[in-house]
Amino acid sequence: MYFPGNGRVMPLHLVYKFVKRPNTMITEVSFEEFGEKKKAGVWPQGSLPVIKMGGGLHCQTMALLRIAAKSYKGPKGECLYPGPSDAMLSYKMDVMLDHMADFVGPIASFTAPISAIARDPEL
Repeated sequence: MYFPGNGRVMPLHLVYKFVKRPNTMITEVSFEEFGEKKKAGVWPQGSLPVIKMGGGLHCQTMALLRIAAKSYKGPKGECLYPGPSDAMLSYKMDVMLDHMADFVGPIASFTAPISAIARDPEL
């Protein structure tokens, strides 16, 4: 769940697009609904994006990217996040994700609204 627009959810849309999975876990939330649910303690850590998975709500963009990469294979069956099978490669991927985290905020400020490519389930 995320606000209308790209922002911090854009990398998740791109991963789901790459693995050819519907991004039905990512739905739009109005600012009003976000505020109400934040006051009610619905959002983990009080932030978005949030995805529904395994019977619960989960947050934090980089952690969500890691779990998506661990959960799905690429379009050619390739592993997107090797985990313990290749600790050094996982480390290098973590470095890139942590580096990317530095840029998500600034990128989020100019990437709204969500592009047709990220939103169109047929593409």
